[in-house]
Amino acid sequence: MRQTADVVVIGGGVEGCSIAYNLAKEGCDNVVLLEKNSLASGSTGKSCGIIRTHYSQKILMEMAHRSMSVFGRFEEEFEAESGFVTNGLVFLGTSEETPGLRDVTAMQHSLGIRAELVSPDSVAMFHPDISIEGVDLASYEPDAGFADPYGVTVGFAAGARRLGVEINEGVEA
Repeated sequence: MRQTADVVVIGGGVEGCSIAYNLAKEGCDNVVLLEKNSLASGSTGKSCGIIRTHYSQKILMEMAHRSMSVFGRFEEEFEAESGFVTNGLVFLGTSEETPGLRDVTAMQHSLGIRAELVSPDSVAMFHPDISIEGVDLASYEPDAGFADPYGVTVGFAAGARRLGVEINEGVEA
């Protein structure tokens, strides 16, 4: 194990492995990642892997939007399966939540993200058995989906290793 590094990434979840990969890709050549257990053993490994841009904070929405493009080229760039499936995502809102749905959808539009507000009656097209009782408005994001959190993490890690990142598992910071 290296005793010095320009950057030490702590945590071998999807974010840590992505950070290590992207640092190396951008030219940082002395990166070490430390994971106290094994890759994706923390919250990443427990995640359902939803990939979406529907966030109330613009910075999170921008980050998610930029990240979504990674999944379109994941297998080619990382030589690994991401398991990404585009199936869309619907957020249901009560009358109290309607202003928030409108704000989020407007922000998505301002960033060039495909999203639309739909009436409760239209929600049945997504799932015929869904209850729309108490729903006043819904927001639909057609490009959302899900991926395999473990597969994405080990894909980023393998890409990072190919670029010279040292990944140490079983090492607590």
